[in-house]
Amino acid sequence: MFDCLRLVFYVGVVALVIAMACLIFVGYANSASRNISLALGTLLGALVLLAIQAWFELQPSSSTIKFRTAFTIDFAKNPL
Repeated sequence: MFDCLRLVFYVGVVALVIAMACLIFVGYANSASRNISLALGTLLGALVLLAIQAWFELQPSSSTIKFRTAFTIDFAKNPL
């Protein structure tokens, strides 16, 4: 079965990989700039944390709750 959310997730992952490859290339080309290196390190760290958070958030739930109920209907007229 086709899952649209899975497709969106994969497109986002591919876009992040391409963006990081471009940023690494710019950082390597301008390795003398300390600001670009710090910004690249910050973005890489944020993406690692985002990937870890997405991993835990997208895990299926394993807890289930079962409870029993009793349902009765009283058709007698209300004495009040």
